[in-house]
Amino acid sequence: INGFSYIQNHIELLTQQAESIKKNQQKKEYEKLAFQDNISPHPTIAVKSVSLSGVYNLFFLIDRDANDNTVINIEQLEIFSRLLSKCTSTPDIALLIAKYLVTVPNIEKGFGLLDLLNELSIPLETGVQLIPCMRIAAGPYRLNLNLASEITLQAYFNLRPTEATKLSKYMANQTIPNHDALKAFLAKIHLDKDFSAVIRSTVITSRLDHRGTVLEYNSETFAYLDIILDGKGNWIK
Repeated sequence: INGFSYIQNHIELLTQQAESIKKNQQKKEYEKLAFQDNISPHPTIAVKSVSLSGVYNLFFLIDRDANDNTVINIEQLEIFSRLLSKCTSTPDIALLIAKYLVTVPNIEKGFGLLDLLNELSIPLETGVQLIPCMRIAAGPYRLNLNLASEITLQAYFNLRPTEATKLSKYMANQTIPNHDALKAFLAKIHLDKDFSAVIRSTVITSRLDHRGTVLEYNSETFAYLDIILDGKGNWIK
């Protein structure tokens, strides 16, 4: 390698390092926005907060059997398949996602939905459809029915659109304030169905414990961040 090429390569390396440092600094600044109240650092960047507590949690898809092995929860897989049929044109990926979670049940802290979509090589156009319909929250993070969309309610309890609308209204006005009232409502629709197991993964409350932040540049989304409330009441990544 001649002297000129050596110097040129060295300058290019320094430039790459400088750009990498700059990108990491920008990333840290953007990550801070998730903990702020829609405060944008630049007029061309829009910051939007979205509630995730009412979004389906992918960890419902896995369970532990009698031998303490991680297995697919078949009832939840059926729910998830119904949900995907309403959210995307490729509902068959429900089993693909469930099988992945079985192989890595102890997902490391900070692993998010976008990481999962990337691991499974799910196309961008499909991923964009999926993001509003599901989340990843390891631990005791249940589906908040008060904050769930009518599409989620339809899929979770196998309801018609009008029934989901009625359920959402009844929870909002406290006609259905708890699980007992919910079971009574569902029993009138599904006479022989026992919802006890799936209801255990839900809560009816106004408390928010998981939220996302969407960053848009000139109306185009370029970042998606989420934070979760830990057992001590602190928002963490």
